Amino acid sequence: MKILQLGDGLVKLCPHVLVDMAAGKRVVMNKVFTMIHPLMEICYDNIHHFMNAVYLLQIKPFDGSNTTKLALKGK
Repeated sequence: MKILQLGDGLVKLCPHVLVDMAAGKRVVMNKVFTMIHPLMEICYDNIHHFMNAVYLLQIKPFDGSNTTKLALKGK
C-alpha cells in the first residue's frame, strides 16, 4: 500500500514523505506508520479482512529520535 497524497497536517509532521513523493519515489505506508491496533501488518488483505475494525496508526519517528509525534485513530 502506497501513500498517494498528504493533508497539510501530515505534511507538517512528515515533511520527508512529501520530499520523497515530489522526487517520484514510491512511499509505502509501512515506512511512515506503525499499526498499533489491531496488531497486524499494514497490507490490503489485512485491512479488507478487518474492514469494520477501528484502526490506530502511529507515525514512525524519522529524525533519529525515539519519540513519536502523533497517533491516528479511524475506521
